[in-house]
Amino acid sequence: MKNIFVAVDNKNVKVNAMLAESFLQKNIGLMFRKSGNMLFLMKKEKKHAFWMLFMRFSIDIIFINKNKVVVDVIKNVHIIDLNHKNCRYYKPKHNCFYVLEIDSNECKNIEIGDQLTF
Repeated sequence: MKNIFVAVDNKNVKVNAMLAESFLQKNIGLMFRKSGNMLFLMKKEKKHAFWMLFMRFSIDIIFINKNKVVVDVIKNVHIIDLNHKNCRYYKPKHNCFYVLEIDSNECKNIEIGDQLTF
């Protein structure tokens, strides 16, 4: 899996993330890891849903459109237990082409409307 740097234009924010391109990489994501960041490259722009199954740490989910503009941010998404009743899907308000998951302990100041470079 490749690593990629994601930078926020006009802010001193840079995130080192693994790039998930394949079907398998996207489905496994950050499951079972103790920490990390991941940028998901989707096949088409739409409201992609994510869940926290088998996650071991809390994350921020940043949804990004095909122009690399942040369209939604869900902060401090907590891990879940294995009870399916506690499982929740996280969807953006707008279509996205990329999704960036970052460890919520990194306290990155990424907001809706930010232009990203990667």
